Amino acid sequence: MVPGKPVKSSIDTSHEGIYVPQISYFTPNIIVDVRDGKLWELELRLDKIGLLFENDELFFRFLLRRRFHKAVAFDILRSQIKKSEPVERICRIFDQIVTMKPEPTLSQSDILVHVFQPLLVEGLSREELSNMMLLFLRSLDKIGQTGHERLICFLIDCLLKSGQSIVIEQLLQCGIFPSTSTIACALLAHPETQASGLDILKQAKNYIHVAEVLLNKGDIPQALKYHLAELNYDNFKSQKYLDAALKHDDQLFRDIYRHLEVENARILASSSPKGPFLHIPEEYKQLYISKFGNDDLSNFLSSIQTK
Repeated sequence: MVPGKPVKSSIDTSHEGIYVPQISYFTPNIIVDVRDGKLWELELRLDKIGLLFENDELFFRFLLRRRFHKAVAFDILRSQIKKSEPVERICRIFDQIVTMKPEPTLSQSDILVHVFQPLLVEGLSREELSNMMLLFLRSLDKIGQTGHERLICFLIDCLLKSGQSIVIEQLLQCGIFPSTSTIACALLAHPETQASGLDILKQAKNYIHVAEVLLNKGDIPQALKYHLAELNYDNFKSQKYLDAALKHDDQLFRDIYRHLEVENARILASSSPKGPFLHIPEEYKQLYISKFGNDDLSNFLSSIQTK
């Protein structure tokens, strides 16, 4: 068999063109000129190349696989949301972001700081913005991830200010919102969701925090109940509860003072005390006597010691 002869190019190579033997090309974007001892690195103008794609969704997929793409990606994503693109397309873009391999190049913090928060400044309504954040959480939930606390707190604020507190309750019931102290604090900051915030703290058995919240709300007996449930009396300050009761009325002061004395009697009677006695400053004892009489206090102390 006679070997074939190489086909001669019909292109005139008598002059120096781009593709000459002295220049070598290395994937993905390196060019080396051996003759002149030069090296070039080609870069795409990502902000200009979008015109080559038939839609922004395809362009976004291309962007996620390129270096230094974040600024352009943020612009595209904000533009898609402001143009009220179909929900299905926005969902697919969010899905691309969270499923990027080996790991997402756009973090949740990136999306919050460079997309969602700027959109609010640019005039997008809180209701529309809430819907977009919920779509993003949907994409995260599909791959078994939860939203970052900062993102959730921002969403809670937008939902409340757009009159959608019922949505928060639904998201809590579905487990979309993580039950953390940070989320609880965000809920406690608004009257409409304080009960939900308290529920999270109670589930986490963060009784000290629950007590502080209830005390600030003026529910002093319940606050004291949760504080004492912590069974850590080392840093307990009875003055805080007695002063709060005094601001309310004398009868509540009497009830709280007696409650503290009952707790001390219980500790004394216990075979294995759970902690130190609840210190009640002498001034509050004298104040009690001045308001209700020494006999009232003596009779009460005698009654609880004989039980």
